[in-house]
Amino acid sequence: MNKERKKTKRLRLDDKLRIVKLYRDNKLSVKQIAVMEGYAEVTIRAVLKDYGFSTKAYRPRKHISKTTFERYYRDLELSAYEAAEYLGLTVETMHRMADFHGIEPRYGRIDQKRYKAWTKQEVEILRKGREDGLTCRQIAATLQDRFPHDVQHKVYELGLARKLNEDLRGETFYTTDGKELKFWTHEEEAELIRLRSEEKLEYKVIAKKMNRSYSSVTKKASALGLRKPRGRKNG
Repeated sequence: MNKERKKTKRLRLDDKLRIVKLYRDNKLSVKQIAVMEGYAEVTIRAVLKDYGFSTKAYRPRKHISKTTFERYYRDLELSAYEAAEYLGLTVETMHRMADFHGIEPRYGRIDQKRYKAWTKQEVEILRKGREDGLTCRQIAATLQDRFPHDVQHKVYELGLARKLNEDLRGETFYTTDGKELKFWTHEEEAELIRLRSEEKLEYKVIAKKMNRSYSSVTKKASALGLRKPRGRKNG
């Protein structure tokens, strides 16, 4: 019981009631609420548990053919993070699919050093950088063999994303064949959830408002649980 209180002690009563309302009345998932409010998913689950709600871990379901998977993950030499972002999947799903299709899970591009676990020293540098107001790109520049999107995912994992406004905004990354990828920020994800769940706008309108392609918006909506993925038609 003390452990649950520790997770939610920094939330005010109105914050807790707002979270409950989003989950109960607006039918948003735990992941969607975490993105909108800027708290870690475990914090949202603890609040809902205190109010008698039983939650299940979010698991995006989306059919990706082996050809499409190999194209983005192997042929374009994208990292798991990059391919997951573009296909609207989680990194864990990318690793499971790679294992299923008999492809060695890759934590970095072929021409880059392989991913390694975060050390305590790196985490301390990351926390200090966030406290000083540095962006993910600025923090990545101070770390060795760390990319901006790696730092961004670690920021989400540590629950330090409440003030993540400018990180990677407008930043464009390129694959080895020159393909352009523009990554979604925490703020953009929250805006997508708001436009779709509250204003009930069509995805074409949302894409125009956010200066994103229709494909990018629908894929991100599927990853956030706003849109049910289309399955294959029989026959």
